[in-house]
Amino acid sequence: ELIIDGPQRLAPAATLTGLTASTGAPGGPVTLTATVDNDGPAGDAPLSFLAFDTTYDVVGVLPAHGSRAVALT
Repeated sequence: ELIIDGPQRLAPAATLTGLTASTGAPGGPVTLTATVDNDGPAGDAPLSFLAFDTTYDVVGVLPAHGSRAVALT
């Protein structure tokens, strides 16, 4: 068994460039998607989605000098 509990490697140049929500039905799931651009080295971007008084924390793994969509359903 191997357990690694190291610090995140943050992407210091990450910026949020978009936020969308899918169409939902009453009682059904909705997907929230954040688009994050990164003009620096590869790294992680911690994101928090707040919906109906509940916070959901996710980590987006960003490529160097690229963009990534981070989704929560």
